[in-house]
Amino acid sequence: IPLLNTYTNETRTTMEEKGIFGKFLEFKMNVMSVALDQYEDTLFVDCDIIFTNVVDICEGYEVGLSPQFISKEHRIKTGEYNAGFVWTNNKQMPKVWKSLINHTNHCPEQINMDKLKEHFNCFDFGCEYNIQAWRHYLGDKVEFETKNKKIYHNGKQVVCIHTHFNDERFQEFNGLFI
Repeated sequence: IPLLNTYTNETRTTMEEKGIFGKFLEFKMNVMSVALDQYEDTLFVDCDIIFTNVVDICEGYEVGLSPQFISKEHRIKTGEYNAGFVWTNNKQMPKVWKSLINHTNHCPEQINMDKLKEHFNCFDFGCEYNIQAWRHYLGDKVEFETKNKKIYHNGKQVVCIHTHFNDERFQEFNGLFI
């Protein structure tokens, strides 16, 4: 479904300058709605996530959120949860999430994701999910270990890593698991 052609020549910076970045990010919710029209549940993941294990969904919940695991100071600025890894089985969730977008924040779609807990029965994915560079730089240093050709973080087998391979700021982090 080609809906993003309007944004082909845009960057995050140009969209923020034009005040359309939040509108662009609404497509995360739109694609979840399309998926929920065809399937019982959906997991939205940013395209720069590498899976190293099977995703486990906690039964009995409507929404799965990915904590940022960064300092409180940075969570206040960007939100408690990362919008690049979100699961739901509730068709209303994308609509509610869209209504929570704060178009004046630097992270418009994720700054208010904690408010989803006011509307849905939510669980948090563990520290082995959605491990990203911001966690390494703005929280506790991320350390990986390998056992039997598997990657572990904090004693748990890593499920997925949020890479940002094309961003030179994250070479140190990406080097940890390469």
